[in-house]
Amino acid sequence: MAVVVGVVSLGFGIGATVASTPALGLGAGVLGLLAGLMALVGNNQRPAAPEHTATDAGTAGASPVEDSPQPTPRVGDSSDAARPGHFDSGRPGSPPAEPETVAPPATVGEPEASVDPVDVPAAPAPEGPGATGGEATPPSGSGGPDPSGERTSTPLTDEVTGLFSQDYLVAALEGRLAAARRHLRPVALAVMDVHQGLPGESADPADPVVVAKAITDTVRDSDIACRLDNGSFGLILEDTPENGAVWTVERIRRNLVSTSGHHTMWAGVACYPAHAFEGSGLLDQVDEALAAAREWNQDRIEVAIPE
Repeated sequence: MAVVVGVVSLGFGIGATVASTPALGLGAGVLGLLAGLMALVGNNQRPAAPEHTATDAGTAGASPVEDSPQPTPRVGDSSDAARPGHFDSGRPGSPPAEPETVAPPATVGEPEASVDPVDVPAAPAPEGPGATGGEATPPSGSGGPDPSGERTSTPLTDEVTGLFSQDYLVAALEGRLAAARRHLRPVALAVMDVHQGLPGESADPADPVVVAKAITDTVRDSDIACRLDNGSFGLILEDTPENGAVWTVERIRRNLVSTSGHHTMWAGVACYPAHAFEGSGLLDQVDEALAAAREWNQDRIEVAIPE
């Protein structure tokens, strides 16, 4: 309407200019004033545009879209009405949620399902000598009885004195020599043959229990004392040179004489690395030294001669 009034006022203004008529100019001004008022009133009565509008960038003149909050889509749904979510089960009109099946926890201490044993065919009974009652005779050296009646297992200690046996001395000597090579320390081996009484009076060997007590009272805890199969006694003295080994054997002899009376002792001493580098060589050297000591008709300690 304001546009129509403005066009009419424009016509009156043009006519007043051409005809030089003041009345037409006055009318054109009034009409222009009315057109302005109508435009002002129309702008005030128009509803306010929304603050946030969205237009389609690809279509010119598209109508604005109201910016309204959109519902947050649920994860895993391809459409809004596909299926209810976890929190939609309590809403009216939604189908009830299917209960989730949870396996019961395993009970502590519950016995496992029994498994049928597999039938294993029995081994055939051995034939030939040594088979009794279907059981095989244990091989020699395994700790079982020997058909010949001899003992096949050797204990590590002597039954009479409680000292270590000869087999233990041989095995321990190799271990001590290996440690001596690593740490560059000497190891001494001594073998003692003890008889009761003064030299020449009796050839009876001394009581092994008495000699064993004199040895254990003299040597250190780190030393190894053994009783050999022939009745003599052996010592492995760790970190001990030959002069220290000779002094240890002499102290044992003095302790034995002071506590148990007169005894005669012959001893042989060999040391690593002065006389041998291996255990077998050290044993041979100490045997030769003991044989040389027995040639004397008195107490004697012989030291091996280096080759």
